[in-house]
Amino acid sequence: KPATVLRQPYESAPWFQWKGIGMVELAQLGALLKVAPVQKLVSQFKLLGGEEAVLVSFPAALADSIRELPGKEASAIAKKWAKTEELEGTKPSDLVEYLTSLAKFLNAHQGPYALFLSP
Repeated sequence: KPATVLRQPYESAPWFQWKGIGMVELAQLGALLKVAPVQKLVSQFKLLGGEEAVLVSFPAALADSIRELPGKEASAIAKKWAKTEELEGTKPSDLVEYLTSLAKFLNAHQGPYALFLSP
């Protein structure tokens, strides 16, 4: 089934961007949180639109898990997440900052959510 591409995708849903973290990295996070296997989560991100940069939908189950991460658990998850190949060399403290910012964003907005990916 083809994705629905909106003419004004940036107004379709509240969106979140953080350089260096995209669908694959978030799918790996979801696997660490036991939301679903990486490949299943990757397939749940759907194109909403965009040309040079794209906007993709954010899987609801992943959003729910991130929203509920308490501070201590975020630190432990960030340490594991930093050991993945895609995030090699990333400081766990930077990932805790990311998780905290993303959780605040998710808690401040009603879904659906979107992830902004730029080249």
